[in-house]
Amino acid sequence: MGSTYNAPYPCTNDLVYVMIVDYCPSSTCRGILNLSKEAFSLIANPKAGGIKVDYDEYYI
Repeated sequence: MGSTYNAPYPCTNDLVYVMIVDYCPSSTCRGILNLSKEAFSLIANPKAGGIKVDYDEYYI
């Protein structure tokens, strides 16, 4: 998929489960997830910057 810093293979094959605790109500920032460094490093090389991800919503 690539990354914002053109790392050729930034993603790992791991999964991470996170809880969304806030959102941006503006229509200009839809689809952006800011992950902690710990969560991001489980799914990608931290030096990659930003990556495209697939996600599923679950309600608890």
